[in-house]
Amino acid sequence: RHWRRVRSLAATERHSPSAAKLVLVACGETLRLAWQTAPPSEELAAAYEEGKRLAERSGDLRSLALLVHGYAVVRGHAGDVQAWHALGLEAADLAEQTNDVSVGMLTQQDVAHTHYLLGRLPEALSLVDRNLELAAREPHLLEDPRGALGFGVLLWLRSSVLTFLGRLDEAQQEISHLLSFASARELHVVLFRALAASALLSALRGDKAETLAQAQQARQIADRLGPLQLAEAHHFLGMAHIQNEADATAVQELERSLAIARERGTYLPMEAQVLADLAEAYLGCDQDRR
Repeated sequence: RHWRRVRSLAATERHSPSAAKLVLVACGETLRLAWQTAPPSEELAAAYEEGKRLAERSGDLRSLALLVHGYAVVRGHAGDVQAWHALGLEAADLAEQTNDVSVGMLTQQDVAHTHYLLGRLPEALSLVDRNLELAAREPHLLEDPRGALGFGVLLWLRSSVLTFLGRLDEAQQEISHLLSFASARELHVVLFRALAASALLSALRGDKAETLAQAQQARQIADRLGPLQLAEAHHFLGMAHIQNEADATAVQELERSLAIARERGTYLPMEAQVLADLAEAYLGCDQDRR
């Protein structure tokens, strides 16, 4: 709401360079915060187009890279993973021209994340490892909040990819590292991701109690974040309750996940998985009634 007002007020001074710069910042912040506020898709598209036009006109490649990255994430969480991947590649190319390592690392996440979502696990792991090696050579990056967040997301991606490659012991090591990293820096988004990844790993290992405990912790943190994390948290709680044979409770959690995702236009790349888990929970309820 704040950045919407900034865009509106600054638009009255379109010919002022300072006003144009302020509008560009407002457009970027609108996209960056979209996972928390979930404004209408038309508003996000308008913010992207306006910001992109201003960044291109001023030659501000850094802001342009961040804008494309922000819109890539918006499109992805709304369910268009292919657009997320294409825009992610565009953002990464722009970031490379800026020589800004933190922006480069942030935009490379989009490409790695979409490789992961599209099932290209070796490609995702290779890209993540390349960027983690780069971060190790640039320790000052972790002093910047954006750099620390980017590093944390890369660690989460690595743990997730390793999990689905069946390298569970390595995944556990990464999650332990990630939990310590996020807790020390109070990176709540990364801490949420670490707990969700840990819940999934515990589920795969058949540890029912640990799966539920970690999913519940993730749910508590999600309350401080936004609709994306809430939808994901309810999904993981549903999964945990299925494993603990509490199918009626699982149905409630999974229905809530779907409702948030569809109402707020987020977490939609995982809609099919939520529906599959929901079908399993309903099947369990039918068996219980018998």
